[in-house]
Amino acid sequence: MNIEESEREIRQLKEEGIESIAIVLINSYIYNKHETIIKEISSKIGFKNISTSNEIIKTIKIVNRGWTTMVDGYLNPHIMSYT
Repeated sequence: MNIEESEREIRQLKEEGIESIAIVLINSYIYNKHETIIKEISSKIGFKNISTSNEIIKTIKIVNRGWTTMVDGYLNPHIMSYT
């Protein structure tokens, strides 16, 4: 994993106005270290809503994990605005 490149890409997303991030890596159901690192970088850069697939749904199937994590990343900020 290239941490510097990941940080640069995440920083670019933030600069473009993205406010929520969903992180899905193919093998994170058994090895979640890289998702955790990306979450830490995202938090440091200023993302408030960060969804990681290894925390949302622990399943081997990346498509199901990806969709569920993406929906969480999209809806969670809206749901939290009601509280």
